[in-house]
Amino acid sequence: MIGYYIHHQGLGHLHRARCVARHVQTPITGMSCLPRPADWSGDWVRLAPDAGPGTAAADPTAHGRLHWVPRHHAGLRTRMAD
Repeated sequence: MIGYYIHHQGLGHLHRARCVARHVQTPITGMSCLPRPADWSGDWVRLAPDAGPGTAAADPTAHGRLHWVPRHHAGLRTRMAD
């Protein structure tokens, strides 16, 4: 089994995950705060959102070093604890 994290900033990660899932033999579990796509054949774990109040102050790019990691944000902390 493969777990594939799909964040909610844009749809690039979702598009890539859907392409990968269609072409591999191993079941893929999608993990996202986005709704499960209608064409997703594997399991889908709906995560708590990591956006909302406090995101801007949480420095979601870690000073430009990362793509999307809102450090010290309660939503991210809750999701990582699940």
